[in-house]
Amino acid sequence: MITRLQSFKMLAWLTVLVSLWLAGLAPAPVLAAPPAQEIACAEEYTVQADDWLSKIADKFLGDILADSAIFEATNQQHAADPAFAQIANPDLIEIGWQLCIPTVEQAQALLAASASGPIDLTVSNEPLLVAAAANVQFAFAEMGQKFTEQTGQPVEFSFGSSGNLTTQIENGAPFGVFVAANVAFVDRLNEQALIFPETQQLYAQGRIVLAVNREAGVQATSLEDLLDPTITWVAIANPELAPYGQAAKEAMQKAGIWEALQPKLVPAENIGQTLQFVQTGDAPVGIIALAIAEVPEITYTLLPADLHNPLNQSIAVIKSTPNEAAARAFLEFVTGPEGQAILEKYGFQSPGGT
Repeated sequence: MITRLQSFKMLAWLTVLVSLWLAGLAPAPVLAAPPAQEIACAEEYTVQADDWLSKIADKFLGDILADSAIFEATNQQHAADPAFAQIANPDLIEIGWQLCIPTVEQAQALLAASASGPIDLTVSNEPLLVAAAANVQFAFAEMGQKFTEQTGQPVEFSFGSSGNLTTQIENGAPFGVFVAANVAFVDRLNEQALIFPETQQLYAQGRIVLAVNREAGVQATSLEDLLDPTITWVAIANPELAPYGQAAKEAMQKAGIWEALQPKLVPAENIGQTLQFVQTGDAPVGIIALAIAEVPEITYTLLPADLHNPLNQSIAVIKSTPNEAAARAFLEFVTGPEGQAILEKYGFQSPGGT
């Protein structure tokens, strides 16, 4: 069987080659094994809806990280038979493509032969560092635990506002994955060539709620209720740094109360701190993310989605990561069925709001 460490080594080498080709530095788009290495397909598989390579690898090879074996075998077969797919990007496969599934033994031999030398992956035993927007902190705590249980790869999160995390990445913070609360901050990193562009994708769509401290002695179930003089403070995340703060601002503007509420507004650094303000009663009311609203100190009302621009959330792998293989595997887990099920449990909708 292909061991997990071998899988990480193989996947890291292949992803480096693929990224070099995408940057125009590698000589050919197809990664071919040495001519003497002949691979016969143990199975021929046609890509179905909701398939991705790691899912297929788990089904046939028993390891989600052995997807690079199918990538390599299929490209080899394409050279001899165009009926097989030619895969340029292992993260992008299409329904109807014909794939070559090698045996476990063939996969191990094929991937070993495709490496030109030993690869130092001692950092793969180090925690994968993930920069994540504060609104996903509850969901991603569970996400990280499940991923580690399945792969053995530890994950450490740094939660904060998407704007502050973007600045940290621009300044060289050694994160492997950026989990943002919108698309714009990931686009900003892409414009500076700081992420692998083929890894950028939507992973969820969020919602905002009006939260009230249970012990505050006030009631608010609509934005107009915030004008009540008994409500002294209203917490929101800083709209300049936090997409959920921007959504709160847009909602209040659309309700026609933004200017009138200026004396009451308490800006927080991120949506997590906004929740803390309401939990402690420092602000009796606040606008927070639905995904972090299930706490005992507050009650909440879901605000209409048409009050603000959609909170589409984007994820990408950072180029400077010392643990690219693990970063790509984690991103794939987040966007796969298990990760999406966890996000749904915390109130997120699927990307695009479908």
